[in-house]
Amino acid sequence: MARIRFKAIFYVIVSTLFFGCPKHRGAALPPIEGLGDLPLFQVADFTRTPEIASAGFPIVSSEDEVFFYDIRLRQLFKSDLDRPKLLSVGSSGEGPGEYTRVLGLLLEKEHLYVLDARRKIICMDTAGRLVWEEEFTQNFTGLIGKNGDAFYLAEMRTQEDGQFLLGLTKWTRDKGARLLCEKPIVTARGYALYEGKLIEGGGIFFLANPVFAMIKNALVISASTKYEFDILDFDGNISQTRVYGAPAPELREDMKKFDTSQGLGNYAIAKILPLERGFLTVSNYYLKGKPRIDRFSPSGDLVSSHILPFELDPPSKDVVIQGEYLFYIDTELPGFQVFRIAE
Repeated sequence: MARIRFKAIFYVIVSTLFFGCPKHRGAALPPIEGLGDLPLFQVADFTRTPEIASAGFPIVSSEDEVFFYDIRLRQLFKSDLDRPKLLSVGSSGEGPGEYTRVLGLLLEKEHLYVLDARRKIICMDTAGRLVWEEEFTQNFTGLIGKNGDAFYLAEMRTQEDGQFLLGLTKWTRDKGARLLCEKPIVTARGYALYEGKLIEGGGIFFLANPVFAMIKNALVISASTKYEFDILDFDGNISQTRVYGAPAPELREDMKKFDTSQGLGNYAIAKILPLERGFLTVSNYYLKGKPRIDRFSPSGDLVSSHILPFELDPPSKDVVIQGEYLFYIDTELPGFQVFRIAE
């Protein structure tokens, strides 16, 4: 028995060395027709708060305080979840500890971390007082998460052939940046609208990005063109790749402006949203304008499938999940709504 067990372990090690991490293929998502709505119940409504012009990056503290950045007012705010009353956090400007345009927010205990468009990370307390700030040279476009003293950020770059890539980078204040992986961004050449006529050569349009998320003990990275994601440890090593069969998404009206020869019907995962246990994926597969949303375990096993009971078209509409809370935002309208996800 011991010899058989040793032989099995040997084959697993050899297979991993020669063929890479386990890649699970062939599983099919359940049909979108017949799926029920994701069970939610509302806990707060900030849409009646006229002071909020356009909310972004909402997060909730352990004391049920809501922090967010107002994109139009260029100001960080906080409020109690159950009593909407806005308080400013820090200030917009060019000085130390001030922000010009926020690209991402993280909250860790009493510290709020701000990714600023001036290529720096600002650490402040929850009252907005500066703790430290650090500049960098990379073109970071999003703040994915933090583990210990390491930050995980999205980074965009362009190859010599014009291909756009989105990378996941690990950055610390003392060691700087290390690229963990990168995946292509799907682009297409569109058409310009001039005097009511479509004219070729309207420029390059970004159609689908890989998306990144940090779950409890891992990182999750999706492909741009199929329902596939990798699960990585915090050093960028892939432990699993999951591939799921999914139907072709609906072709929205705005997609008709692009060259359809470029395979526009193949864009799968639009968002990855961390949960306390596992994660959700919001896809580009719609039922009457509402996207499907699939729940996965921390190891990438499909747990359940639903329809998100909100329309995410036009692009001004968005959902953000932080812990047990789901935020529904329309940046064209004041405020946002907050829900809990029922287990």
